[in-house]
Amino acid sequence: MASGAPVPRQERMGSVEARLWGAVGSGAWTVDDAGWRADDAGLDLLIGLDEAGRGPLAGPVSVAAVALRPDRFTAAGRPAWFDTIDDSKKLTERRRESLYASVIADAAAFAIVHVHADHVDAVNILQATLHGMAVAVELLLGLDGTSWPGRPAVEVVRHAAGLPVAWYGDRIAAGGVPVGADALACPMTAPMARLLVDGNASVSVVGSVARGLPQESIVKGDALSVHIAAASILAKVSRDRVMTLADAQWPGYGLAGHKGYPTRSHKAALVELGPCPIHRRTFAGVVLDRT
Repeated sequence: MASGAPVPRQERMGSVEARLWGAVGSGAWTVDDAGWRADDAGLDLLIGLDEAGRGPLAGPVSVAAVALRPDRFTAAGRPAWFDTIDDSKKLTERRRESLYASVIADAAAFAIVHVHADHVDAVNILQATLHGMAVAVELLLGLDGTSWPGRPAVEVVRHAAGLPVAWYGDRIAAGGVPVGADALACPMTAPMARLLVDGNASVSVVGSVARGLPQESIVKGDALSVHIAAASILAKVSRDRVMTLADAQWPGYGLAGHKGYPTRSHKAALVELGPCPIHRRTFAGVVLDRT
């Protein structure tokens, strides 16, 4: 292959897991009433982390954490969805929706966290993203009641049949303004965990459980790690659904189309209508009127 040529998906996707897990499928994981846990084989639980929505003028920054089952990725076979998963930006909306359902059905545990505009304004977008990642890791591990400086107030919904699609609908119904963070969680118990973080930042939030876990920051990780790719799918699809709901609640801005990003039409609507309750008031170098 010529130097600098794109690496085919089948050669890059899962390369991180191959390096960290090696040969799996020897009964290294078992399930009991407490959830999935590693046994004496010493196999690390991997938690992929990714976000969607750092750049928009409106809506949450959404973060997902995903833990997959090593026994589903063996020499004998892998889940069918592995053959199509990739960086969410490389996929069609229809493919993302299909993968969202597959990942949720197959994951050992996951958490999706929407960190809303008020928290973005309070701490800045980078910190809001890292706070969302810290919360997502804790919720995935079943730690609902943690407390650390700056942690947003989190409304948590437990995963149940039907909720992966409908869980967020009542959060902004009847004029409600989302604040703090909202989360959908399907937790597990695991004595060992390693974080795989998309990008070049680490989850170094003081006081959080995530800060004390081994972690790797992987640039373009959503193209290399199936865990990070899975997290990118959950974050992107869930956030897109939030913005579609927001468009129905606050019409006129076109939120369902541009998803809150600073398009020409969105900026024009802001000039005409002013900000709605989910606009980030201190974003893109412009301080929007809070009144």
